[in-house]
Amino acid sequence: MPLEDGVGANWFTNRVRRKLNNGRTTSFWKDRWIRVEPLCIMFPRLFSLSTQKEAKVGDVVVIQQGVSVWNITWRRVPFI
Repeated sequence: MPLEDGVGANWFTNRVRRKLNNGRTTSFWKDRWIRVEPLCIMFPRLFSLSTQKEAKVGDVVVIQQGVSVWNITWRRVPFI
């Protein structure tokens, strides 16, 4: 089944901006890998709370038993 089925035309290619491979060369916060702007611009308050400002995507997204798990750490608990 193509990625586009059931979600809408071009949903994936409209959101992903960079090929990640293993994520070891792409900055989680500073590179444009999702949407148009880097996450540090889209979410400046979260970026300011991050203890991983220089982290690569491969450091933050870990695959455990075939499932993607976010490994993000904060200076304090972010408020919603």
